[in-house]
Amino acid sequence: MMNFRHMTKKEVNELQEQMKKQFGSVIEGTMFRGSKDKVYLGTEHILTINLDKLNAEGIGVYIGRIEEDGFRPSIEGAQLIRAVINVIEINDEETWDWIRGFEIKTNSETRGYVIIKNKEDTLGTGKVINGKIWNYTPKERRIKSLTKKLINQ
Repeated sequence: MMNFRHMTKKEVNELQEQMKKQFGSVIEGTMFRGSKDKVYLGTEHILTINLDKLNAEGIGVYIGRIEEDGFRPSIEGAQLIRAVINVIEINDEETWDWIRGFEIKTNSETRGYVIIKNKEDTLGTGKVINGKIWNYTPKERRIKSLTKKLINQ
């Protein structure tokens, strides 16, 4: 049994409007919606395959989740969206904390979901709440054992 479905044109348009409002840019392509309002980016080709006996959470690349307060991109979604607004640049020391999963203090007036970058690297998505950027990097994708020396190269 499939746990996802092809999003309608109306749903995609609404999601892209939300992306444009939040990040000033959109992700284009064929989108699927999985359980827990997860959004996946795939290709039209998948629609030609008989998926009746497939037990899958989603098809394609997980690009984010539709939340009550907006669209929360995944790491890949943050990279694909190429945001021009609600982007917070962090320094090397903050990057070290970010990739280990910690929250970061901020003076930014921005509220809600933000894209986190260090120089040219898009690191993922956070949410600004009360002067902190909450880290949405999944635990299994955090880097605990990397030495600081590697980051400062």
